[in-house]
Amino acid sequence: TARKNCENKNACEEHVEKFTKLKGKNFICGEKIPSFTELSKHIKEESGFQLWPVKGLIASRDFFATLAFKYLPAVPHIRHKDYARHSPEPDFCYVALGHVPLLCIREYADLLQHLGQ
Repeated sequence: TARKNCENKNACEEHVEKFTKLKGKNFICGEKIPSFTELSKHIKEESGFQLWPVKGLIASRDFFATLAFKYLPAVPHIRHKDYARHSPEPDFCYVALGHVPLLCIREYADLLQHLGQ
């Protein structure tokens, strides 16, 4: 519910639109953890980007290199319950709720790719 309360107040219109679409397709809901593979396929259909599974934080150079090829490095695991409010490194919840809706916006995805080149 905290996510829902800040979503409309702080997110851009495009993010809200894509987030709503993801919820409508049951990619993001309170009932289950989203599928890394299915979300990646959906992003590819929307903007050409895909999620690239990594084990943790990677070097900045490697991060930007993946963007150039339309891949977003993402950790496919969920944070430990001891870090429910904050995780020392990004986890799949962070990616699914924050980055995935933006990656579905073609202009944003194009900008990320450009930043990686």
